[in-house]
Amino acid sequence: MRTWIVGHDFSPQGHEALTTALRLLSESGGGRLVVLHVHDPASEGFGTELTVPWGAGLDVAGSFRAEAERDLAKDLANVAAPGVEIAPVVVTGHVADEFLRYANTVDAELIVVGSHGRKGLERWLLGSVAERIVRQAGRSVLVVKHAPTVDNAHP
Repeated sequence: MRTWIVGHDFSPQGHEALTTALRLLSESGGGRLVVLHVHDPASEGFGTELTVPWGAGLDVAGSFRAEAERDLAKDLANVAAPGVEIAPVVVTGHVADEFLRYANTVDAELIVVGSHGRKGLERWLLGSVAERIVRQAGRSVLVVKHAPTVDNAHP
């Protein structure tokens, strides 16, 4: 069975990548679509564990992961395409690294990612996950640009 992997970060760009991947995989004969959400603890401003003075640890990463799993299941509850088996996956780590690792793990034929379209200083400071995946994937990558609407269009 063909396996594709698509990123879902709960953004409009992630949703567009998901719907595009579903449609294209279904139209091309179906297969398995791994919907991957990567929780990056560094983006939260702290590591994976907070420790209170008396030594009891709070598993913050586990809490965020459980929340992401619930949100992903909710987002995928009414999503379907003929011939496509959907496999939701939540992992913790650096987004690009985890995408590349997971794509190798499932031997994905195609990686589908949304582009946030960052430019200038924002792109320099935050980097481009999509660009890194394209450069390092060693397999085909489809970058889906989010179509601007009146609300998010830039003059």
